[in-house]
Amino acid sequence: MLDRSTFIQWTPIDTSSQGNRFRTISFFVNDAWTASKNFTFNVGLRYDKNDGTDAAGAPVVKDAAFSPRLSATWDPKGDGTWTVNASFARYVTGLANRVGDSASAPAASRPTSPSTTSAPT
Repeated sequence: MLDRSTFIQWTPIDTSSQGNRFRTISFFVNDAWTASKNFTFNVGLRYDKNDGTDAAGAPVVKDAAFSPRLSATWDPKGDGTWTVNASFARYVTGLANRVGDSASAPAASRPTSPSTTSAPT
């Protein structure tokens, strides 16, 4: 409930952001080998290519990386009752829109959400 001691200020952004252009191209391949009833191995490789520009058209990110995936499973009895798993993977972080938007002057120089302030009583 609002009373006399509450003050709400809303500051709209009168100039729309020009946005950004982020693009990620990815592909993934994986293969599994069953060496015996006790051992299974998985090998995978992911490729990510990131490209992005801010509202002004300036490049913000342009990179590419391969990310390996390796795993092994050991089943001591060979019947699926118990398994021991080990794995290794390298991951690439996705792009955050705020990185590109941060260079957009209209969006970066003004508040992006309403603010609420209590007035002194």
